[in-house]
Amino acid sequence: MAETYSNIGLIYSYQGKLEHAAQYFEKSVSIRPDFAEAYTNLLFLKSFASSSSPDEYLGLARSWESRFVPPLERKHAREKAQIRQELSGRRLRVGYVSGDYRHHAVAYFIAKVFEHHDQSRVELFAYSSGTMHDDVTARLKGTVNHWVEIFGASDAEVLARIEADQIDVLIDLSGHTKHERLGVFARRAAPVQASYLGYFASTGLTEMDYWIGDEILTRKATDSQFSEEVWRLPRAWVSYCPLFEAPEPVGRTGTDSTVWFGCFNSLLKLTAESIALWSKLLLEIPEGVLLLKTKLLEDVGNQRRVLAGFAHHGVATERIVLEGESQWEDYMDAYNRIDIALDPVGGHSGGTISCDALWMGVPVIHATGTAVTSRFTESILTALGRPEWVCETEEAYIASAAALARDPAARKAIRLQQREQFVKSPLGDAKDLTQHLEAAYFTMFERWQSKQGEIAPAGAQHHG
Repeated sequence: MAETYSNIGLIYSYQGKLEHAAQYFEKSVSIRPDFAEAYTNLLFLKSFASSSSPDEYLGLARSWESRFVPPLERKHAREKAQIRQELSGRRLRVGYVSGDYRHHAVAYFIAKVFEHHDQSRVELFAYSSGTMHDDVTARLKGTVNHWVEIFGASDAEVLARIEADQIDVLIDLSGHTKHERLGVFARRAAPVQASYLGYFASTGLTEMDYWIGDEILTRKATDSQFSEEVWRLPRAWVSYCPLFEAPEPVGRTGTDSTVWFGCFNSLLKLTAESIALWSKLLLEIPEGVLLLKTKLLEDVGNQRRVLAGFAHHGVATERIVLEGESQWEDYMDAYNRIDIALDPVGGHSGGTISCDALWMGVPVIHATGTAVTSRFTESILTALGRPEWVCETEEAYIASAAALARDPAARKAIRLQQREQFVKSPLGDAKDLTQHLEAAYFTMFERWQSKQGEIAPAGAQHHG
């Protein structure tokens, strides 16, 4: 019963026991090699687990298509003839594929890009593979030229639709997550295909041409972590703007000397290394208290496990405050209760959560790593103009957090000024980001076009 092993793996992942979870996902796919959901879960977990190397993950990711796309279809994808009209006199047709066109982190980052696309130069298609629709979905629908629901359609049907739409550049926003449609990309739906934003590692697909990052997130040394060619934007690879009005950053009230540290990241990111490092910090700052807030902390078993982890390092239970999920506005307002945000270490750094904290005027202390998954916050802080919060060692991490803890005047000034600084930084400039993305898409397409022996004249139809 492969499904049973996969479900047990999910339970272990919800408990933060990533190695146990991975073992059950591996057992599941050994029983049923074509069980795509379990394999996707395994890839997702391996990208989080600190014990997994980038090479191990990439090997698994490369194997995805050989498991789930028949050899003849992969051969056809490699040999497929793609013909497109010259760009002169027409718009570039760009399609985005995602299962998360809703109240989701992906929407925070892509909504403004959709709004800022120059529709005199780009004809915009959104292919929605998800099942959930809300007010964010409606907002996104209003910003594109073509909205196409593809949930429930087979890969062959989606492939035919995208080919009929004559897409020039197709962007994946899901990677190996729920509602992904990587089977469509593996069958070569468009001349140029790229992965962007919605996933934190290589797709492993032969037919995925590019992975879009930036000079900080995807340094040259990380190229070997991708099957795709890394395309580095000359600025931060994302911009951020909350889809709803956030509370004002006012900070904590009261006169007590307590320093509140906090981390609102997923419990999957709360590694043993994070607990050990934060324990050292709390022992260094005896007036410090740590607030951890995330959905999986609603579970009593998870609460006990986390508290036991800190107790093992000598931190008293009363210094750790655990909370579950809140409505969005209450969640954002919770940042007014903390002084310093701590980014997880040893695996996967914050992304959206780091942006949320910074938007609310909270400094974020980050330890950089070698894997792309550990560098998101470094890219964000660099774009904000706060490289001093990026730390190369554990000692520097503790020293940076401790210095802020002992300087309430500096924290107050940061709280009052940081949102304006954020808006004026590349992180707040979605128009500039979109222009750079468009330039990348045009260059990618022109690069592909230059390699073709035949370019269709205006009015020609695609028969690939």
